[in-house]
Amino acid sequence: MRSITCSILILSLFGFSAMTQDQLKIDSLQVSYQFADSDTQKINLLWEMAEQYMTNDYSKALNKHQQALEIATTIDNEYRIAKSNMLIGKVHALSGDYDDALKNAMLGINTFKKQEKHFELYECNILIGIVHDRIAKYDDALKYYFNAINIANKIKTSNTSTKNLREHVLYNNIGNIYFAKKEYDKSIEYYDQAIQSAKSNKDLINLAVHYNNKGRVFDRIKDYEPAQKFLHLGLDTRIEIKDKAGMAKSHYFLCAHYMKLMDFDKALNHAHQSLKLGKEVGSIQTQYNAIYFLYEINYKKGNFKKAADLHVDYKQLSDSMYNSQTMNEITRLKMQADFNDKEAQRKLTVQRTQFQYAAVVIILISCLIVMVFVYMLLKAKAKGIKVENDGLEKDIELKNKELATNVMYMVRKNEMINGVAKKLLELKKQSKDENKRSIQNIIIELQAEVDKNVWKEFELRFQNVHNEFYEQLAERHPDLSPNESRLVAFLRLNMTTKEIAAITHQNIKSVEVARARLRKKLNLTGTDTNLVTYLNSF
Repeated sequence: MRSITCSILILSLFGFSAMTQDQLKIDSLQVSYQFADSDTQKINLLWEMAEQYMTNDYSKALNKHQQALEIATTIDNEYRIAKSNMLIGKVHALSGDYDDALKNAMLGINTFKKQEKHFELYECNILIGIVHDRIAKYDDALKYYFNAINIANKIKTSNTSTKNLREHVLYNNIGNIYFAKKEYDKSIEYYDQAIQSAKSNKDLINLAVHYNNKGRVFDRIKDYEPAQKFLHLGLDTRIEIKDKAGMAKSHYFLCAHYMKLMDFDKALNHAHQSLKLGKEVGSIQTQYNAIYFLYEINYKKGNFKKAADLHVDYKQLSDSMYNSQTMNEITRLKMQADFNDKEAQRKLTVQRTQFQYAAVVIILISCLIVMVFVYMLLKAKAKGIKVENDGLEKDIELKNKELATNVMYMVRKNEMINGVAKKLLELKKQSKDENKRSIQNIIIELQAEVDKNVWKEFELRFQNVHNEFYEQLAERHPDLSPNESRLVAFLRLNMTTKEIAAITHQNIKSVEVARARLRKKLNLTGTDTNLVTYLNSF
């Protein structure tokens, strides 16, 4: 239950629309951003743009919030730094990155307390509660949820508007925890409060969620009559608002309910409805669940041929969801790595051959022209030095490219493994209890492969190639931060702003700002000296 509704709960908490983003609205906000008069106005516009992206592109939403955080940090606006961190934490929570979600949320909560920003403090406590909830630290989650209830009561006694509190989401979260703790009476009590609050707010989307959750509690305790009542109320509410994705889930819940009652005809009808709606809205996960139920029902009814066909469909859908894309990406990355290795070896062989030819030419010329031996010897030495220097420069250039390729490969590998882990997390939410441990073990094994020392390895490899560079840099500019030293390394490798942005997960403007700050620290501001030229002079 909690895995099905988590994303809806977090989105509802912050009041984000569940509708498809309005591109015209985003375009309008971007135009306004270009002509914004102040940094605070820019931050507010970035928050609005992120809100529009939250419905279908978390990466773009995260990017906008990070831009807002950069501006807020530049102008040292403590409140906007705190709120940007909280909003970044919310995106991480929705993406399943709970460690970063908790870290960002905690960065904001102390500022909200100090400045007595009650509504933001309310939101932050719920966000932290949700993160603890998702990692099964239920007592910690309840602590923050009840903190949020106390803050809500304070807001109600003030003149502040309470229409955005959306307390039904908070009550639903608490009901979910008591359901997980098997304290079913308390769970029903808080679901009832959630239902009443959602009705008062005329929030039919979440009212349907609360009905379903209450029905599933009764299903769990085998009180089937009220279970059917509330599960059907959830379906009827979603039919009323024409929420096809929600209707597909309600049919799925009712199918599971009638399966318990061994009423296979009704279960079959709801499974077919769930599959049909899942196809209409393009939800592969819904189709996956519905086909599995159809397989089980036909198997139990003795329709073994039909069950076998459905199992094939189920397996194919499962493979297409969780294996095909991953294996293709792994194969592509391996082929790219092999190609890079062969290309590097080919270039090195060409360089060595050229050097050998040059050496042979020098020797032949020295032997043939005895009369001008001294002149030719000096000339040969000069040429040899030039060839050697050229070779060294090419070798360094090659190693620089290998450095950049290596770190990009490691970053892509981490992103790919994290992506697979997140998909497995979603699969875990929908899996039976007996399968969850196996899936969790797979996730742990995947995460163990994530190279968390990408930057340390990059810097170690960089120092091996440019062993004297860091020493001279530290002597001239001992006050550079680790991030600035890393930027210097990228520039020393002649990487473009666009490439640096891609590898550091920043936007191009952020990298340009960082370069400007670096110029200032290197005392190059106001001079005609090129930054890369200056770094190459070490």
